[in-house]
Amino acid sequence: MILNSGFTQETESPKTLRKFAKTAEANKDYYTAIYYYKAYLDKKPEDLKAKFALAENYRFTRDYTNAEKNYKQLVDQEFDKEKLLDFHYANMLKANGKCDAAVPIYSEFTKSYRGEKDDRRYIKLAKKAIKGCQTLQNKESDRRITISQLNQSINGAHMEASPIFLTENQILFNSLKLEGENKFNADEDSLPARKFYKAGLNQNRVWDFVGEWEQSPKLKGFQIANGAFNLERDRFYFSACKENSTGKIDCDLYVLDLTIPNQEPMLLPSEVNSKYSETQVAVGKDYKDREVIYFVSDRKEGKGGLDIWYTTYSAKRKQYKAARNCGSKVNSVGDEMTPFVSPRNRKLFFSSNGHPGFGELDVFETVGERSKWAEPINLGSAVNTSVDELYYIESKKGGSGFFASNRKGEIAASNSSCCDDLYYFIDTESIIRQTDVAIVDKNNKVIKDAKVSVYQLDEKTGEKYLVQSNKTNEDGNIQFSLDPNLEYLVEVKKQGYYLSSDKISTKDYRTKSKYNLELNLEEISNQAIVIDNIYYLFDKSNLTEDAKITIDTTILPIMINNPDIVVEIGSHTDGRGTEGYNKKLSQDRAESVVKYLRQKGIAKDRMTAKGYGKSSPIAPNKNEDGSDNPEGRAKNRRTEFKVIGRIEVFEEDWD
Repeated sequence: MILNSGFTQETESPKTLRKFAKTAEANKDYYTAIYYYKAYLDKKPEDLKAKFALAENYRFTRDYTNAEKNYKQLVDQEFDKEKLLDFHYANMLKANGKCDAAVPIYSEFTKSYRGEKDDRRYIKLAKKAIKGCQTLQNKESDRRITISQLNQSINGAHMEASPIFLTENQILFNSLKLEGENKFNADEDSLPARKFYKAGLNQNRVWDFVGEWEQSPKLKGFQIANGAFNLERDRFYFSACKENSTGKIDCDLYVLDLTIPNQEPMLLPSEVNSKYSETQVAVGKDYKDREVIYFVSDRKEGKGGLDIWYTTYSAKRKQYKAARNCGSKVNSVGDEMTPFVSPRNRKLFFSSNGHPGFGELDVFETVGERSKWAEPINLGSAVNTSVDELYYIESKKGGSGFFASNRKGEIAASNSSCCDDLYYFIDTESIIRQTDVAIVDKNNKVIKDAKVSVYQLDEKTGEKYLVQSNKTNEDGNIQFSLDPNLEYLVEVKKQGYYLSSDKISTKDYRTKSKYNLELNLEEISNQAIVIDNIYYLFDKSNLTEDAKITIDTTILPIMINNPDIVVEIGSHTDGRGTEGYNKKLSQDRAESVVKYLRQKGIAKDRMTAKGYGKSSPIAPNKNEDGSDNPEGRAKNRRTEFKVIGRIEVFEEDWD
């Protein structure tokens, strides 16, 4: 927007034009800055510092074509006053789909920029950009989706952002919609405000504008930029932004209680909001089913520019935990923004320019929670282009969703890369596979209210990440939707039963439309269970390496997966030797198992060791004719595992 200053470019001096340009740039009014820098350079074309400022302002407005053009002119003129010139020029080449030209410039920059300001950060970014160009640029996406730009009733001349599903057929989105000409007075009360609007599928299955959201939060003097519902949809988190005393735009997070009519938004406490900016909020759940609020902040403790942070909300205490960084798997030396947590599978989607990508901001996905995440994966060329993709969301059912992009679209309002429009996508393949899980006991009786947890497995690290969790119905059944080409672990827990688990692979998803799994739960009893293959050297109590492997694959998983049981580890000998000798040897052997389990993290008060000696044989040590019975003695030399009690497991909801 150009301010009307009442003069013409031709009558003003170069000094005045340059002053206006710098003032506009300082106020982050980049379009006005471009206007005056161009006017100034018409009169002073030899001022290369002003030419660089013009290129920078084009980059700030995301006009990558003009930014590239002006950076190139400076490169050709060997302008060396700005050390980051080559880096920005390469970025604009990449953003305009010219990776082949960008890579050698990035490569040379990684050598020449050493020793300069923030050299480690920019060299890392350049190397990530090279990797993106070399590994992603010509890689065909596995996803088969159709993408359509929403019509002009939704996408206007300004940026559209923050799509949010209300239902499968209706969304919210954030926009600045002005009637008539894009002009307004400087009076604060008349400043146009960004609001949340509704769009929905019409009778022709086309997304159309519906109107302003009735519950759109309002704060006088603030711009409402983005938001997200909690999973119960009774609270709405959003960010509100305002220019502070230093001229910087500062954003804070608020929450609106939707259960109370006409409720005023509440500013989140200092555990969340800081003296820095907090914006772009998303809401998910952790493994304890607690509400986790993810957001973007530029606070200095981050990994790069903008990072994704989180806070945990205790519904019982009605308090928010101190904000923490999501960690270096998600956050890079670049910018991470617009997080979204899928309600279907808990996956985190976010945009970044610090991970290897196709262009400036690419969309990535990862699985995990809070500060523990798998390595992010680029969504590929089916979604990402050489420019910016952000605000990616998926529907609750999966297979469709929205994102924002400044790609050149089909409507007049999106004929340049300056402004974000909303795009709708549909998976053209039915990639979401339904999985039916049935839970029964050893008598094939169905078990209701068993907790079934589905974990996505990381094939490289062996880590597991919770993606879905629910309880079985009256028929002992439960249904999940799984993504293609992945490995999953399904675990079932029920009070009074041992945990049961099995794996599902969806790598054959193109030929298989459905998966079925039946899991058997074994009831926990106080009867002793013989653990085979726990061996000792003759006359010794030390565990052999083979014995440790057996414990790791039998007793240890049971203790970990059933944290409420107290067990006895019993050791028995055969009939050879004296009673006293065998009693001591068996006690020492039982204690060696307990000691090993303690080293593996099992609490001391959950185990007791007992040596039975030769007092409880389960087979004859001798045959009826009095001769030795090696097979019987071998059965008697055994280690047993027996549940002898329970402890109350208290899970604090505020760790």
